[in-house]
Amino acid sequence: MINKEINLKINGIEYRIFGTVRGLVSEGDHIEKIFNEFMPDTIMLGISKEDLDGLIHYIKDPFMVDISDYEIIWGLNLQRFGKVKLPVPSYLKAVEISQKLNLKILSIDLDEKEYSDLYTKKISIFMLLRHSLRKKRLYRKKFNANNPEEFSIMWDNEINKISGFREIEEQREMNMAKKINENNEGKRILVIVDYERMEGILKRLKF
Repeated sequence: MINKEINLKINGIEYRIFGTVRGLVSEGDHIEKIFNEFMPDTIMLGISKEDLDGLIHYIKDPFMVDISDYEIIWGLNLQRFGKVKLPVPSYLKAVEISQKLNLKILSIDLDEKEYSDLYTKKISIFMLLRHSLRKKRLYRKKFNANNPEEFSIMWDNEINKISGFREIEEQREMNMAKKINENNEGKRILVIVDYERMEGILKRLKF
């Protein structure tokens, strides 16, 4: 397993890449600590533009967050490592701090249309059926993880046994790495991505 916090220099710009475990409340505190230590002038989040807009709206006017069956199963497994909450605490904290300090914040994941088009292209009806049936298996499965990062990798491996879903995640990693590689703004940039996507993104960075 890779370190969840890595410093890099790309095109003369200093980056701190942080791999977050979605939903873990303690990750929000970790983000605050990184801000105080690293003092970024720009933030990149591994979420879609629409999700970023949703977090900004949530801060202004909190609303009930819709939770999928998979997110419920994820949370039930993750809660043995600490309190779990949505919206994702690490991303929410980053947006809150960016607004407080007036920092530039960018989404680097596929937007909803790009993801929808990719999903339609990669996921067959048979794959969708397998994905739906897998829920019961995941609910019963025991993940013998020693920490939340290990659990996130185990979970990701289970989901991505279906080739179409694995190809979608690879495309997401390529897109996020491309956004980082092509960036020429800012001097100190904090990048927050899901821990299970971190290794794939790092492999595609040019430094």
